[in-house]
Amino acid sequence: MGTTDGSWLYSGWNIDDVEIWGLSGDLTAAGEGPAPARSALLAALPNPFNPKTEIRYALAAAGEARLAVYDVAGRCVVTLASGHQEAGQHSARWDGRDAAGQPVSSGVYFARLEAADGVDTSKLTLLK
Repeated sequence: MGTTDGSWLYSGWNIDDVEIWGLSGDLTAAGEGPAPARSALLAALPNPFNPKTEIRYALAAAGEARLAVYDVAGRCVVTLASGHQEAGQHSARWDGRDAAGQPVSSGVYFARLEAADGVDTSKLTLLK
């Protein structure tokens, strides 16, 4: 509301720290949609993250695949998906915990996708 001296008075709610995430491309259920030319990690959203992130990946062909998270020393922190999977897009959530269910510390981690046609790695940042 304007005042006679040109200043403004505000009343009501103040919204702060709003985040809007956008995804490009069509979203499909796991295993649906056209298979990509090669298996790859697509995105981790959000990244940086706290307390969890969703790691999206695509497999070029059906077969054995493994998605795991590693620390900067190269140690496997947790395996998120392992075994036979269909071709197409998939996703897995990581809650910032290790294989024993214990919270890991803030820092840089790496998502690693291993499939028959190769390996892909992507950086993840956990902020607490």
